[in-house]
Amino acid sequence: MARPITYWYDIIIAEKDTMSNLNRYQPNSDTSQQLLTDVTTTSRVARWRLWVWCVAVCAMAFDIVLDLFKTEVAAIAQNSRYGSLPWYVVVAKDYQEGYNLIWQNNQYKYLTNDVASKIIKFAASQETASEVILKVATLTSSLPAPLSTLQKNAFQAYINKRKPGGVNVHIISNAPDELRLYITINFNPLVLSDTGEPLLSPGIFPVEDAIQEHIKNLPFNGALDLMRVIDVIELVPGVDSAYITDAQARYGANPFVSFSQQYIADAGYLIIDDTTPLSTTITYA
Repeated sequence: MARPITYWYDIIIAEKDTMSNLNRYQPNSDTSQQLLTDVTTTSRVARWRLWVWCVAVCAMAFDIVLDLFKTEVAAIAQNSRYGSLPWYVVVAKDYQEGYNLIWQNNQYKYLTNDVASKIIKFAASQETASEVILKVATLTSSLPAPLSTLQKNAFQAYINKRKPGGVNVHIISNAPDELRLYITINFNPLVLSDTGEPLLSPGIFPVEDAIQEHIKNLPFNGALDLMRVIDVIELVPGVDSAYITDAQARYGANPFVSFSQQYIADAGYLIIDDTTPLSTTITYA
């Protein structure tokens, strides 16, 4: 952080006071505050003190230049971790549909920045012993959605050019994983009905809405934690306690598999299975 003019002035004066041959330049043991006081009076201020002040200004300006340089270098370093897992996420979101990559300054890049053509809105990367797995999704009606076959093929060609040589990148862009939650809820009959509707606002189902909102707001490729689901449910007015008796999930056409604590979607995101909606799997007791 740049140090102020007064800091540098006092440093220079302290050094001057160590030199006996400069004692004739009064006052001795000068300070920046004393100088600032003297220049507001009618007394003359020694010219050497003003020169020291000018040098202190230059020293502070150089400090500022160093700060700006460090900020710039840090920004370059942040965006230049070539081949790291976070780098793949940045590169994925930089993809511009329909634009060709140009080899320039020893790298592939776009000559224009068309924000509207950047269709990758969600991305996450992980690695195995043999490959990097890159999960991506676009946005449709404010929800994550898989790339079309044509889009995925084009994106694969883009990644093949941008990735480090010799690295196998497996791209996943699938329909959301499907989730089934079987829940028993102890409720307050003064507030909720046995179908989960508030007595004051029949026709809405706040527990179902809270679960759906929680799932929607999960980070892309983030874990669904069943304890967090229970916390969300128990925040609904009228819910005394909640128990998840079974939780199942699947990706693609695979069979549903039960899990007991957390689930990370193969596609990076998930939805409630539409063949078993929450209205059929929640029991109010």
